[in-house]
Amino acid sequence: MSFSINAYAVAERWERLAPHPKERTDAAMRLFRAGYPARLRIDPIVAMDGWENSYKGVIDDIFSRFRPEKITLGTLRGLRRVIVNARDRSWVQYLDEKTNWGKRISLPIRVEIYRTLIGYLKKKYDFHQVAICKDTVDVHEMVGSDWRNLRCNCV
Repeated sequence: MSFSINAYAVAERWERLAPHPKERTDAAMRLFRAGYPARLRIDPIVAMDGWENSYKGVIDDIFSRFRPEKITLGTLRGLRRVIVNARDRSWVQYLDEKTNWGKRISLPIRVEIYRTLIGYLKKKYDFHQVAICKDTVDVHEMVGSDWRNLRCNCV
């Protein structure tokens, strides 16, 4: 099983109709304790003020409950049609890099997010089963992620 988790402030602002991330973490923990492999996806990571402490807090909450099989990280991105059709476009302010398919967080900030969170997982929890999803080969190489061998939760 795989669960998508986000920072609490992000979920409370843009995921109001979804179960709170703590509820999703609890569900993943119960499955894990029942013997099922549980994976988590921290996605979409939003580079809002205080993002580093917010996402480290989510990671700490996860590891206080159980150790997932894998964690996949992904940063906020917006397809053109999603941006155009969204009722609340306030999240688009965090997207400043244009691509062929839409917008994403700028390259330097994405790299900083991945390096920070992967480093935190490795240093604090000795956790190495971290994947990056929906990002470029260049980002993987800048972060030191071997995109050929480490699969995200989609695989």
